[in-house]
Amino acid sequence: MPSNRVYIWNVFIRVLHWLLAGFFVVNYFILDPSSEPHQIIGYLAVSVVFIRLVYGLKTKGLAGFKHVDLSAQSFRAHIQHLLQGNLPINEGHNPFGWLMIFIIFALFTTLAISGFLLEETDTFFGSDLMESVHSLAGDALFVCVCMHILAVFVVGYRGKVALYSSMLTGYRKSNDSKE
Repeated sequence: MPSNRVYIWNVFIRVLHWLLAGFFVVNYFILDPSSEPHQIIGYLAVSVVFIRLVYGLKTKGLAGFKHVDLSAQSFRAHIQHLLQGNLPINEGHNPFGWLMIFIIFALFTTLAISGFLLEETDTFFGSDLMESVHSLAGDALFVCVCMHILAVFVVGYRGKVALYSSMLTGYRKSNDSKE
């Protein structure tokens, strides 16, 4: 049986991913920004980011930061794979994916810090500037989430790899019809 299925993301990474996704949806679309549940979810989200950062520094798997390659050569190689319609199924994130992860982590952290300053300090309580920072970071995160979702499907389709399934099952499959 040809191996067109590779285990990429372990349960821990998938749980962290979906927790962040859920926390974002709840805080951005559902909860009142001035509510205590909004604050709690925000602190939980930044805690997940912190856990993920520590895990990324410690793990040897594909979720580890030792696999990050943001060199121009890495970006060119990824674009070449897309142009050829042949993404490797046994790799973790591509350089664009890693870049998006770090931007998303920075935005969650910005949201946590600005939210804390808005609600817990006298200096910034009700500050228009801090509210703008918090609001812009939330909107920027929404744009990044949309780009991430779009990229998963476009890159997966173009590269003939089922990227979406790896965050559900842990396994990445080739969509190549040579089976």
